[in-house]
Amino acid sequence: MTHMKTKQLGFTVMEGVITLCLVTIVASIGVPTLRTLLVNNRLSVVTNELVSSLYAARQSALNANEDAVVCPLRDAEHCGASGDWFRGWLVFADRNSNGVRDNAEQIIQVVQRSEPIRISASRKLPIVYRADGMTEGSNTTVTVCDTRDGSRARKVVVSNTGRVRTEILAEGNDALCL
Repeated sequence: MTHMKTKQLGFTVMEGVITLCLVTIVASIGVPTLRTLLVNNRLSVVTNELVSSLYAARQSALNANEDAVVCPLRDAEHCGASGDWFRGWLVFADRNSNGVRDNAEQIIQVVQRSEPIRISASRKLPIVYRADGMTEGSNTTVTVCDTRDGSRARKVVVSNTGRVRTEILAEGNDALCL
């Protein structure tokens, strides 16, 4: 009588349990890292959108030879009175240079935000680019923070010459994100 060897296919229960344990351990290490990556990415996206809007306003002011304004959003067509930019921002051509969007003035860009990101400016006034590409008033710093402690926050600094630069918030300045 000859016995033929049969090949077993599949896994044993013990192999399945060990594999499940290994997958759980790897996932518990990777998920928090993924969350941090996503929050950092969201912070970068919002910062880059703001910088892009500032560049668009400056370019519009230079091209049209008239003021362009970037201000915190109250609704899709008007600026808010506070310096809190968490709803988003509005970019518009300010033909009469009054700093307020009138119905006849062109909207260049509307950026609405819904993520849990806090955005605040160092001054409550809107950022106004004049026809020569320079801004009115003093330097303005817009701080972009997420739900963490402020250790990864970004600053968008607009100089009087209209130049925009970004920085990571220096350690110890977490109060700007509260």
